[in-house]
Amino acid sequence: MDSKSKKLKPSDKKILKGIMHLADIGLEPTAVGISSYLSGDMQVENEFLKDDAGFGCLSCTSKKIKNKINIMIRYGYIKLNYDESLDEVFLSVSDKGAMEAEGVVLKRNERTKEIHFRKINK
Repeated sequence: MDSKSKKLKPSDKKILKGIMHLADIGLEPTAVGISSYLSGDMQVENEFLKDDAGFGCLSCTSKKIKNKINIMIRYGYIKLNYDESLDEVFLSVSDKGAMEAEGVVLKRNERTKEIHFRKINK
């Protein structure tokens, strides 16, 4: 590994794949947008994506996802695109990141809590 590479974890690759998936359907996310999409935070802006396969596919907090994004920006897996008219920074995956995300499948994380009961004899 050279000085500008990092071994990516499966969650890092899912972030890259999430950005690529949104780009495929014509959306360019911000760091807040991709973190709320992948963690499954329901907001007005992403309500139309709630049935998408990638929505809620990571069980990380938004803060942790944004931290991972910053690290991948530093290592060149994610590029920043500044839009002057909106005064906002959007994310896209670099060629290096696209190679890493190859073969990754986004799958919804069904968060189910099992609740166990025991009958109390009185």
